[in-house]
Amino acid sequence: MAPNVHRRDLLKEMGVILPESLDEERALWAALAQQLYRGLTDRPRLLRFTGAEGRVGPTPGG
Repeated sequence: MAPNVHRRDLLKEMGVILPESLDEERALWAALAQQLYRGLTDRPRLLRFTGAEGRVGPTPGG
């Protein structure tokens, strides 16, 4: 199976602040999956988004 080389591009397009390590990225994807599937996550602090001008904006539910 080919690696997902566009996953970071997807995070950028969603306005998510990119994680610094692979472990952080895995945790972020798990939190995003929970948020999308259940409508909430047990780790909302991982979901950090940039504002319209590249600034960090409010975190949903946190």
